[in-house]
Amino acid sequence: MLKLHPKKIAKNLLSFLLALFIISQFLDFLRRPELPEEFNSTLLYDLQQQPFFLGQLSQEQPIILYFWGTWCHYCDYTSPAIEQLHQENIPVLSIALRSGSASEIQNYLDEKQFHFRTVNDVFGMLSENWNVTVTPSILILVNGKLYSSTHGLTSYWGIKLRWLFAKWLN
Repeated sequence: MLKLHPKKIAKNLLSFLLALFIISQFLDFLRRPELPEEFNSTLLYDLQQQPFFLGQLSQEQPIILYFWGTWCHYCDYTSPAIEQLHQENIPVLSIALRSGSASEIQNYLDEKQFHFRTVNDVFGMLSENWNVTVTPSILILVNGKLYSSTHGLTSYWGIKLRWLFAKWLN
C-alpha cells in the first residue's frame, strides 16, 4: 500500500509553487511594457472628459494602471480586485482597450458596479504605445516610472502586495 508522507507532499508542493512563481516572473519580464517617451506629457481624458497627465498621478504615491477590455474573460476575474483596491483609496487608472464607445464602457462599468477611473482606448493606440499585448495587464507606476508589471489572471493580494512594495520601497 502506498504511504503518503506529509513532509514529502509539502516539499513537492512548495517546489511546484516556487517553480510556478519563477516562470510567472520570467514571463512578466519578457512581456514587460515600455513607457513611451512622451507619456509624462500626454494629455488624457477619462470617460467623464476630465483631462489629466498620467505622469502627475504617480507623484504622490504609486498608481495601478490597469489595461483591460469588456471582451476579456480574464478581466471578469481581475476587475473586481481592481475595484476593491479602488474602494480602499488606492489610486487606480484603467485603460479600456478596444471596448466600444465611452457610453458603452460606462454602461458596462455601471452594470458591474465598477467605479475606478477609466480611459477609453478605442483603437488601442495607448496600449500599442505602451507595448501592452496581453489583457489584463497591471502596471505599477511610481514617480512617473514603471515599477512593476504583471499580466493575465491576478489576485487581489498579488496586486496589493506589488502596490505595497512599491509604496514602501520608493
